Amino acid sequence: MKNQKKKVLFIDFDGVLCDSANETGRCAWLAGGIIWEDWRGTDIPRTHLEKFKKLRPLIETGYQSIALMKLIDENYTETFIKKEFHFMMEQVFTSISLNTKALINLFSKIRSDWMEVNPKTWLAWHKIYPFSKSLIKIGKNYYKEVYIVSTKQKKFIEKLLYFFEIDFNPENIYGLESGKNKIEIIENILKETKVSPKNGVFIDDYKDTLLAFAANDFLKEMRLYLASWGYLFPETIEEIENEKLNLRILHSSLAEDILKKESMQ
Repeated sequence: MKNQKKKVLFIDFDGVLCDSANETGRCAWLAGGIIWEDWRGTDIPRTHLEKFKKLRPLIETGYQSIALMKLIDENYTETFIKKEFHFMMEQVFTSISLNTKALINLFSKIRSDWMEVNPKTWLAWHKIYPFSKSLIKIGKNYYKEVYIVSTKQKKFIEKLLYFFEIDFNPENIYGLESGKNKIEIIENILKETKVSPKNGVFIDDYKDTLLAFAANDFLKEMRLYLASWGYLFPETIEEIENEKLNLRILHSSLAEDILKKESMQ
């Protein structure tokens, strides 16, 4: 049966396997404390964290959460932030004169320090989705290979997988430190393993990422699934359904059956 497997499964991490919104929000606050003096010596206000979780779908990469937390602290409305986030994010980062690399390093250091100094607390600020273990199990049993492709650093993914007792080959984890975006990573894997894109299945919770795959000449034949349980605004699913985009909505209640069927097509 193993020789008959031809499909390859790619899975995002945050928002698909793991809910790290609480931890990301707190890291954003702690990182902001290095930048803005009035945040120092205080923990993240509960009201800020609740607003951050509502707006978490705006974040593609962890360091961007620093800007989101700043906008929340300055009392911009949720509607305004949703509409103007990318413009306002650039304004925030320009005002503190830190480039992307410096911001990534700052956010990574905050997260690393917390994980190393108080690992139990750091882990407790994460949740695993109830069906995550099943998704990995299906990937191993029904697909030729299963990979985790994320904008989170690999060392954090490995730590969380171990904590949640998910056995996964570390060689099949691609994180932020690869220096490549998800399109580059998956395209390279498919080419190196000589797997046709039409035999690739990708699950992500970020609409724009999936749309970039659908628009890519090499990857557009992949089966692209938006995880409805992830970091999504309700209207995002409606947009995909109404616009008849080349994306499929994956609901948690049907995920196992759909992924099994995909592996056999």
